[in-house]
Amino acid sequence: MELATIIGLVAITFSILGYVPQVVKSWKTREAGDISLPMILILILSLSAWFAYGLLVENLPLILANAASLSLVLLLFTAKLKYGYDGLRKD
Repeated sequence: MELATIIGLVAITFSILGYVPQVVKSWKTREAGDISLPMILILILSLSAWFAYGLLVENLPLILANAASLSLVLLLFTAKLKYGYDGLRKD
């Protein structure tokens, strides 16, 4: 396996795993008020575009990496909608 491929696989792995702690924490604590909704929406758009690009150029690693990342960010988005600060709670 080439060095570039190994580095790419490591980068993809850490990119995907980077979302896991926040998703797990949000679902376990049922808290997502501190997560920025604009950031999540921008990530959804970005990952969707990368996913579409991967489909267009028929690059399976790009497709899989962005599909996995997009799935995790969509879980985070769901947590934000479900558990995010609703403006009624007083801390």
